[in-house]
Amino acid sequence: MSILELSHQWNDYKVTERKITMPEIVQLSREKRILECFGSGTACIVSPISNIHYEGHDIHIPTLEQPNNVCLRLLNKLSDIQYGRIEHPWARKIE
Repeated sequence: MSILELSHQWNDYKVTERKITMPEIVQLSREKRILECFGSGTACIVSPISNIHYEGHDIHIPTLEQPNNVCLRLLNKLSDIQYGRIEHPWARKIE
């Protein structure tokens, strides 16, 4: 199960996978161009990031302030798949 695969299936966003540097995040924040940030993994599924402390400064990221929050959409969809609330090829029901 992959967040990248899921977001590609929605076809609502331009999805890319690449490294991003802290100087790039700082610049995007200054330009008000960073709208969401989240981490993902097996244990946390999807976890929103609203602040990054870097070189003595806090960088606010308005992840949870977005009206159509991608992070929460991903979290809800993945949780629904994992708990069997919706059927999906990634999950098999065991009785």
